[in-house]
Amino acid sequence: EYARIKYGEINIENEESRLLLSEMFLPFISTQVPDLQGKILFVGPTGVGKTTTLAKLAAKLKLNDHKNVAVITLDTYRIAAVDQLKTYAMLLDVPVRVAYTPKEAKLEIEALTDFDVVLIDTAGRSQKNELHMTEIKAMSEIISPDFTFLIVGMQYRKYDTLDICKKFSSLSPSHVILSKMDETSSLGHFLNVSQYLGVPISFITNGQRVPDDILEANNRELSLLLAREVLKDVKSGK
Repeated sequence: EYARIKYGEINIENEESRLLLSEMFLPFISTQVPDLQGKILFVGPTGVGKTTTLAKLAAKLKLNDHKNVAVITLDTYRIAAVDQLKTYAMLLDVPVRVAYTPKEAKLEIEALTDFDVVLIDTAGRSQKNELHMTEIKAMSEIISPDFTFLIVGMQYRKYDTLDICKKFSSLSPSHVILSKMDETSSLGHFLNVSQYLGVPISFITNGQRVPDDILEANNRELSLLLAREVLKDVKSGK
């Protein structure tokens, strides 16, 4: 409706309409791909693919950016997560350390000062569990990361997404990674993530393959995707 008021009647069959709408969405989508250095903490709710996403970034940093990478995992709740990381680390020739407490993680980090990047995995935490959220906040304060990536699954409904953003905002995430783009047909709520947290989207994952299924976020490409979805919904009468 806003587009009709500003630009006049829209022909939903016209490619120009998609470009017009994408320009309208562009100011609302913040993206940034930082130069990753130092300690990088990965946080998020259960089931969003933090460990796989970390492995994808480890591969990108090691193979494409030629950085010296190490991995620490605090996810000792799931044995499979530790084994999964160790497998990826072996294939990439990247050292992996297991820490059972934040203080152990800090000691491990201090022992890895020769590395350009230290990626730190955490156990998934339900945003509705206040005790777990308190624990992960205390852990973040002890580690004092240079970057904190909040992983948000794109398959979540709008209000679940906003709830996740609200609760995890206490960790002061610096960037967002949107995961599981391949598991949803609704893309519009990624606007809510960037706007609600006030931090940029850095990467998007769209599959399970390591390291292939991760994309650098680009606000113009995301605006075009969103415009395509809106016009599709208009055409179908939604």
